[in-house]
Amino acid sequence: MAGSITSPCVGLCSTTLGDPVCRGCQRGDDEILEWFGLSGDQRAARMAELDALRESVAGRFLKVIDADCLEAQLRRYRIRFRPEQPALSRAVELLRVGRTRIQALRRYGLEPSEAALGLDVAELHARLSQALNEAAERRTLETSDAPPSYRLRHTPVHAMPETLAETVPRTMPRTMPETMPEIAEVPSDESLLPPDLLDFLNCATPDGWIAWALENPELLLIDHAQCEKKAASTAMSLLYRYVNEPLLLTKMSQLAREELLHFEQVVKLMESRGIVYRHLSASRYAEGLRQHIDAQEPARLVDILIIGAFIEARSCERFARLIPHLDLELAKFYRTLVKSEGRHYEDYLMLARHLAPGPIDDRVAFFAEREAELIVTPDKAFRFHSGVPG
Repeated sequence: MAGSITSPCVGLCSTTLGDPVCRGCQRGDDEILEWFGLSGDQRAARMAELDALRESVAGRFLKVIDADCLEAQLRRYRIRFRPEQPALSRAVELLRVGRTRIQALRRYGLEPSEAALGLDVAELHARLSQALNEAAERRTLETSDAPPSYRLRHTPVHAMPETLAETVPRTMPRTMPETMPEIAEVPSDESLLPPDLLDFLNCATPDGWIAWALENPELLLIDHAQCEKKAASTAMSLLYRYVNEPLLLTKMSQLAREELLHFEQVVKLMESRGIVYRHLSASRYAEGLRQHIDAQEPARLVDILIIGAFIEARSCERFARLIPHLDLELAKFYRTLVKSEGRHYEDYLMLARHLAPGPIDDRVAFFAEREAELIVTPDKAFRFHSGVPG
């Protein structure tokens, strides 16, 4: 069983508000979108780049005088860090979370550099954050294979020619293209799914389900729409129930908006094909997993998040398995969903690990077995997450 995909995401996600580079993880929008499709080695190389960027900038404002003390404080306040993450890169995250509460940097194994002497922690963080964001924008612009439209969208206003800068707002809104680009060839499932997700699932979708789906194109889209609506509802219920978990609130808010957008897109696609949206009874899949949820907190929340990861991972895998068999319009649409469902799987699993009081590997393994049983055993009615034909 593989663990969660390594990601620099800290839950700030300012690109959703129009920033060309995220102020939390220092990645550009395109890099965030493609992260799930990178290999483990490629992600490790990118993480090293981002750590080096943080070290370079943070070193202008901070000195690490006691790395063990810094790590102890990070653990004390449950601030995520990686074993291989350099101390200065960890310090950036400490200041982001604790900038309004930290009074004496030395108590956290840090001290200001000469350039930052006399600044309180909040002002030091503000200057470091601005410098880091500018450096991250320069890194994005140096992407050698970025097309001109990418470079224009990611060029800081202060770096543009004066006449152009006057026409560009400080925060450039993100817009969806009116039409999807044509693709010459629909990729196979192997080219779309990263090994991490396949390792997370205990089994692949059986060919019998693929054939069943192709025999029921209307039910496929109708139940797909219901799944998107249910996913948004689940995210909203977590928002209301767990109001004291900031990272969860951020991630679930984003996920709910994206799932509702997908719901609208599926309904529009159905309308164009003359398919009437109607209510369908739920499949056994989700309930078959949820019946094993622990009744006590925080185990209950962790179980819900693990189940969310499996549902999103299975959705992602099934989209990819279906793509080679679909018409071009639906195949292109499902191809875009593979990336988003993959990010949702990553987010759910990251939250489960972040909020659990201890390791969750045994619980993940338990639900992996239950999930695989539901996928490979006979089912009575076809649904997007049903088993094989009974």
